[in-house]
Amino acid sequence: LMKEVDLPAMQIVGWEGAWGTLMMVAFIFPALWVIPGGDGGHLENPLDTIALLQNSSSVRFVVLLFLFSCATFNATGIAVTSSLSSIHR
Repeated sequence: LMKEVDLPAMQIVGWEGAWGTLMMVAFIFPALWVIPGGDGGHLENPLDTIALLQNSSSVRFVVLLFLFSCATFNATGIAVTSSLSSIHR
């Protein structure tokens, strides 16, 4: 794919994150809301998650650290793949 698409490595990482976020918001969160579970009758409650993020600076820090970690992993993976091959990744 990287040989066929003429995009900079960081733009590929950005699009990967954008599409992942879109899929989570459009499909996964609604599905987790519908499935019965122990979180107020739902398997996952996104409204509760938003409230938790608004009220806890430590949770916000961990989420940002996780996002930075994923972005770094994907950026280095794309750099290795563009320089060598996907087998080296």
